[in-house]
Amino acid sequence: MIENGSPTSLLVAFGLLTFPAGLYLWHRQGHHFGLAEANGYVSKLAAAVSGALLVALVVFELIRNQR
Repeated sequence: MIENGSPTSLLVAFGLLTFPAGLYLWHRQGHHFGLAEANGYVSKLAAAVSGALLVALVVFELIRNQR
């Protein structure tokens, strides 16, 4: 977004506002986490797949955006 003219201060302000709000909303999921009645249970496979996809996405972005 910086390449498109967004000021750095605006991006930092957005991150400072949305990061805590996201953590707050995520923490309040509690027993209603998931698409069905999961009773607070998250499968280890789903967590591992989500983590692997996150790592793959970060690596892809780092490789793609090198200058």
